[in-house]
Amino acid sequence: MTPTFLDHLIAFTLLAVIPLLARWNYPRHREKIRADPRARRGLYRNTIAQQWLFVAFVLGVWFALGRGCAALGLVVPSGIRTYVGLAITAVGLALLRLQLTLVRRGGEDALAAVRAQLTAVDELMPRTATEARWFGAMSVTAGICEEVLYRGFLIAYLAVLLGTWPAVVAGAVIFAFGHLYQGVANAAKSSVFALLAGVLYVACGSLLWPMILHAALDLTGGTLGRMALGDRR
Repeated sequence: MTPTFLDHLIAFTLLAVIPLLARWNYPRHREKIRADPRARRGLYRNTIAQQWLFVAFVLGVWFALGRGCAALGLVVPSGIRTYVGLAITAVGLALLRLQLTLVRRGGEDALAAVRAQLTAVDELMPRTATEARWFGAMSVTAGICEEVLYRGFLIAYLAVLLGTWPAVVAGAVIFAFGHLYQGVANAAKSSVFALLAGVLYVACGSLLWPMILHAALDLTGGTLGRMALGDRR
């Protein structure tokens, strides 16, 4: 990959524009949701649309420059790496399932602990069945789109400048910047996930496994949020 002006523009958007916009807009979104809870669904819908549009632009640039799917991680894994990725993904999904089970069994004390952890992002969490469906769609969107952007594109871009493994680390830091609006603690958690997802992607050569884990992680967060803050069915 030889970076072009458009590649630099996309990287700059991921590094600076998105974190700054998120930091600027999030307090306004919280106020809107507090004034009218229906704004929460609007935020979910807007996020879904924005992410897919941005990914469509990135993919258009990528393929217009004659680059292939494999260089972006958009391939079905094969060989021994398939089984490695599958095993790691299965373990991750099992841990997320265990987390939900422990919270359900923990009763009010566990829910109180969840509420304390969600203080910085409580207004983002779904409360109702309808909101949960939209949050689920947003989670799947993030799982696909953010992996294409921050693992597929960004690691390929940074690898030209830094090398592959330093690019994984730098990409995780940039991913955390994009989540600073959620507070330092949540941004740090995002960086850990991004680092693990980057290692999984590079080791297995496919974005499939990081996409599945990313979507599952966000879905689990939404489920916990609804259990702790909304109707608990």
